[in-house]
Amino acid sequence: MAWLVFDLLWILIATQLILIWRRRFTWPRTPADARVFRLVWYAIGCTVLAYAAWCTDKFVCNTGSPVFAYLALHGWWHLFIGLCFYYLITLCRYFSGHEYGFEPILERVPARGPLGIAFVEWQSRRHATAIPD
Repeated sequence: MAWLVFDLLWILIATQLILIWRRRFTWPRTPADARVFRLVWYAIGCTVLAYAAWCTDKFVCNTGSPVFAYLALHGWWHLFIGLCFYYLITLCRYFSGHEYGFEPILERVPARGPLGIAFVEWQSRRHATAIPD
């Protein structure tokens, strides 16, 4: 029963993510080309990878397939779901940062390459205006 509730919750979250993505050009106080909207796809991608690892661990791992057992796929489930939640929280904080006097700047580690972890760097508006150009 718990997995059913969790899956239904993810359907709701995925729906909200798609709605955020569809409104990306009209989101208040956010430039239309903001890279932060990529976090929607990072979160969805991490969720897909997490579910793939969980399903493989649940349905394929047994005594007849020791290779999958050594991969510790249930641990990968936790890693990717954790990354997904990180992206969701980062997205929410990005949109609410303006209310607290901060300018959020989306960064990536490593800066180049196909794989990377996105994060938001916070810059105070007061500090940014106090430094001369």
